[in-house]
Amino acid sequence: FTVDSLLASGYRAVLLAVGLQQARRLALPGAELPGVIGGLDLLRRRALGDAVAVGGRVVVIGGGDVAVDAARTALRLGAERVTVTCIEDGHTLPAQPAEIAEGLAEGIELTPSLMPVAILGEDAVTGVRFQPCTLGEPNARGWRPPLPVAGDPVELEADTVLLCVGQSLDEDALHLAAGVEVAGGQILVDPATLMTGRRGVFAAGDAAPTGGLIAIEAIAAGARAARAIHNHLRGDELLEVWPAERGRVEVTDQELGRRPARPRREMRTLPAEERHRSWGEVRLGFSEEEARAEAGRCLSCGGCAECGSCVSACPAGAIDLAQQPWEEELTVGAIVVATGHREFDARRKPPLGYGRYANVLTQSQLARLLAASGPTGGELRRPSDGQVPRRVFMLQCVGSRDSTSRGNSHCSAICCLFATLHASLIRESYPGTEVTIAYTDLRMPGKGHEEYLKLVAERGVRYVRSRVGEISEEVDRSLRVRWEDTITGVKTEELFDLVVLSAGLEASEGTTQIARVVGLQQGEAGFLKEYHPKLRPVDSQRSGIFIAGTAQGPKGIPETIAQAKAAAARVTSMLQGGMAVTPVEVAYSDPGVCIGCGVCVSVCPQGAVRLLDGDRPHAVVDPASCRGCGICAAECPSGAMSVGGFSDAELLAEVSA
Repeated sequence: FTVDSLLASGYRAVLLAVGLQQARRLALPGAELPGVIGGLDLLRRRALGDAVAVGGRVVVIGGGDVAVDAARTALRLGAERVTVTCIEDGHTLPAQPAEIAEGLAEGIELTPSLMPVAILGEDAVTGVRFQPCTLGEPNARGWRPPLPVAGDPVELEADTVLLCVGQSLDEDALHLAAGVEVAGGQILVDPATLMTGRRGVFAAGDAAPTGGLIAIEAIAAGARAARAIHNHLRGDELLEVWPAERGRVEVTDQELGRRPARPRREMRTLPAEERHRSWGEVRLGFSEEEARAEAGRCLSCGGCAECGSCVSACPAGAIDLAQQPWEEELTVGAIVVATGHREFDARRKPPLGYGRYANVLTQSQLARLLAASGPTGGELRRPSDGQVPRRVFMLQCVGSRDSTSRGNSHCSAICCLFATLHASLIRESYPGTEVTIAYTDLRMPGKGHEEYLKLVAERGVRYVRSRVGEISEEVDRSLRVRWEDTITGVKTEELFDLVVLSAGLEASEGTTQIARVVGLQQGEAGFLKEYHPKLRPVDSQRSGIFIAGTAQGPKGIPETIAQAKAAAARVTSMLQGGMAVTPVEVAYSDPGVCIGCGVCVSVCPQGAVRLLDGDRPHAVVDPASCRGCGICAAECPSGAMSVGGFSDAELLAEVSA
């Protein structure tokens, strides 16, 4: 069949994915002599079981993977001497380094920086003449052409010459394919749709490359062509032919620094003296132990491979891998800001070693290790070597109760209880492990917390009131902690297997972002300010916007739940009446006095004031947003702004009463 016959028989679309099946020839004197074979032709004939005679001396021209494969095949076909020549130097060969190393071990000779100038012989190949060369500057396609250099020509004897200098399109496959054009050895297509010059005929893969000539790119091109054909058959652009690239997971140098370096496992291979005449597998694979060790080197970066397993496993069909971000506008009557917190970045405290030493963790990382669903299945293991630590040191107030520029002055409220809980779990599961907690002051308010502290201390957890100066790593990856006992004043240093930092809480990025968008006030550490700490603890300065959880400040789970319920109750009480009742104490502007300067607009923390344009610009106050703070009245240069119940006449009447 042909393209023409397929379309004539009723097919509405044809995909040409014929690849590059021919070995590229070189325009050299003697290139047509018997004994000059394309590397791809040799590999194809051997794979099909055809008899191939290469003689005792083989010269391979080329430096890619095909060249190395062809050279190793020639050895196994009985060649006594196989020489690989290439225009590249020994450090820039495009072939895989592992393939080159295996070929050299089998007896292949490598002669780089030579460009062929003629194939010698009359009735058959007898040799190849080369000229020493170097590589020139890259051209528009990125290829570096060879440039001859001074030196005597080099002649190599050969019974067979294998040309491995690229692949080309077999244009016979396009016979009777009217309208399909070829230029530069490639099928011309529309890059956006992969359609050729003939409607309904598409091309993809190496024959019509839109990327690198590698297998994964060919697979991707096939998927793009399938989407393009679907759109063509349906007569509409239903699918994106070129989907937007997804974000890539990047592992920072600091993250890599916390991971112990483990070298790649070298796969066992058949000895070189046995394999160079054998067609058996060269690479013998991994044992189960070796495979597990190699898999253990994975950094678990968290990037989605889009394998689709989650889509198949989800019983609700709730996962859509093709979903893209979108923006949506909603009209609401109230907002509850519960954007949470973030953990203090302990790398801001370099003397403590976090980010530099593998065995320095935070309490949240320890919680992950102790969880049954964690990376160690709930077992406590040192990250550096997987051993159970025998001495654990926990340091409190990292980034909290710290008035320096690298910390926060507030107490994070949960750290003491968090550390005590983890220490108790460790002592229960690992009675032989010693746990020391270094604290500034123990703060554990709450029902039963003080009793729990005494219970954990009775289980053998050591509490030391101290100030830590430095943590350093020893040769065996243990950690030396230097501290001063703040009760006795004695300076001490001890060795521990694992150090856990109780990093404090800070306002999350989402909290700061929403505060800027809607104009909420933030405290010193970035947490949102409530309208009144006692009378309106979940109200913000903006009417209709409420706050809950650690967005408002550090707190434990019970307090967070209680605050969330309080915020929900405030929203319900505000909305269930169907109207908003504004207090008397709201600002208003006298348009006859207002000069339209805009000072009130710039100072209002609620954004409740706006300027009306016109012949006489003046300020207008939204009574539903105004909280009656009086800042605008105090700043107004013309006296046009007043607050209900606090006009000059009312204040003077109260004073004189």
